[in-house]
Amino acid sequence: MMSQLNLCYYANHTNHIQILKVKQGQKVFWERVVFPQERLFFSASHSDELEIYGKIANQMAKIEHISCQYLFVHDGIAPVAHNFFVNSNAG
Repeated sequence: MMSQLNLCYYANHTNHIQILKVKQGQKVFWERVVFPQERLFFSASHSDELEIYGKIANQMAKIEHISCQYLFVHDGIAPVAHNFFVNSNAG
């Protein structure tokens, strides 16, 4: 049985391409390339995790993971934007 899906919001506030993956346990449910300054909405359940991958030392690596419950849109208001990836060495 699938959990109820909620509308989520994420913004890439960096100058670098990121790859987002929504995981349900160990299974990747959704994956997307997100360009610099791009904003997007997606659906996820309370227990899903968002993994953010970015370029570090010329390789793509996981740089952050966030519980999707913190990205839910409530009453038409998106969550406060966070800059999850700040790496002056990434190029």
